Amino acid sequence: GGPWKFEACGLRSVEGTAVLLYGIGNASISDSIIGSMPDFGKAAYGVTATDRSVCVIKKSTVQRCKCCGVRVVRDAKGIVQDCILERSILQGVKLTSSRSKAKPV
Repeated sequence: GGPWKFEACGLRSVEGTAVLLYGIGNASISDSIIGSMPDFGKAAYGVTATDRSVCVIKKSTVQRCKCCGVRVVRDAKGIVQDCILERSILQGVKLTSSRSKAKPV
């Protein structure tokens, strides 16, 4: 569903995914903190976008994830701009969708 818009939010999870988009889901996240809840363990993933969903993350921090901070798979579209990805155990960003945009800075 959506489009969803999150501004200046704490999007948190323990052992799960803080933001999960699938189908034709659409979300814009800005100036937010995404990931685990402090003192309660790590999130598995900060953001997962799959199927034909679209996720735009700007000026946010993705932190303390067990597997991956931002994961974009299948035909999803992910755009990550001006973000900090920190303390994820395996990967900060995993892109396996041909529609994803990643540019080194």
